[in-house]
Amino acid sequence: MKKNPVRVSNTAFPKTVDHHQASVNSSGKNDSSRHLLCNHFLTVPEFERILEWVRLNVSLLRNSPACVETHQQSLRAMGEPAKRLGELPRWRQSPEFSKREKAALSLSEIISLQEQEELSIQTYRDARRHLNLDEILRLKQTVTCLHHQLDLQAKSKPPPGNS
Repeated sequence: MKKNPVRVSNTAFPKTVDHHQASVNSSGKNDSSRHLLCNHFLTVPEFERILEWVRLNVSLLRNSPACVETHQQSLRAMGEPAKRLGELPRWRQSPEFSKREKAALSLSEIISLQEQEELSIQTYRDARRHLNLDEILRLKQTVTCLHHQLDLQAKSKPPPGNS
């Protein structure tokens, strides 16, 4: 039997959950899980490129040189010029980044730096002007997954002095 996903919103971001697994209380909040069960998204090449910029920026924020190099190589392979790569630390002031890219980078930084579900309404509204709901959800999922990957990498390294 094919399961049809339904959207349940318990924060500023909609979450895609399976209606057979969701336990929704009378206030409309999902009680069963805080995990994203994302099983359908439109893949848009432009947005994939934006997500790669997000991955690079989060890697810089989390001080992960190996990830920074990987995402820089990916962006170069996508045809991004060196000038734009060099502008990333100044993306807010740079004319090299579109409003859509800036909205994605801003939202990803807030998610990364606050590391919590609740975001300011203003930040969300700003992002909503340039990104659709599926893109916002995908961006949040991308940042969260990257954080988990970086945390796992950090935990799997032996302590200094122990080889």
